[in-house]
Amino acid sequence: MVLLPSLPSYMDWHWAWLTVAAFLAGVLNAVAGGGSFLLFPAMLSMKMLPVQANATNTVALWPGQLTSVAAYREDIRKNRRLVWPMGLAGLLGGTAGALVLLNTPQLTFLHLCHGCCWWRPRFSRSADRCRAGSPGARVQSRARALRRD
Repeated sequence: MVLLPSLPSYMDWHWAWLTVAAFLAGVLNAVAGGGSFLLFPAMLSMKMLPVQANATNTVALWPGQLTSVAAYREDIRKNRRLVWPMGLAGLLGGTAGALVLLNTPQLTFLHLCHGCCWWRPRFSRSADRCRAGSPGARVQSRARALRRD
């Protein structure tokens, strides 16, 4: 076990790594999202069970979502009629996901996490390509070009 000189004897470098990962995950979520890619593996390295690490990760990064709401408050005001339906959908989806998570065996969840971490970037890139090639995206691009002229 590697001990850092400024840490108490019961703490090793994993605690320092977890602290740094949590801080960087918060910063990453505030800027672009994806902080879970740092914090979740850090918690697993602390020998935390996967389901508990996922739940802790979600709770730990949740305050960052409040800053996003504050940052986008003007957009929320513009789309006020969508706030309640979207909020209800998020509440129902989050509740359903939590129930599924709590009833999923640890090993199964760990295998699903590895699969999601591997596949998610590939799906995101293909979704971006689909969105970029959609008729709506082409219309928006033309409208921006006309505004510049």
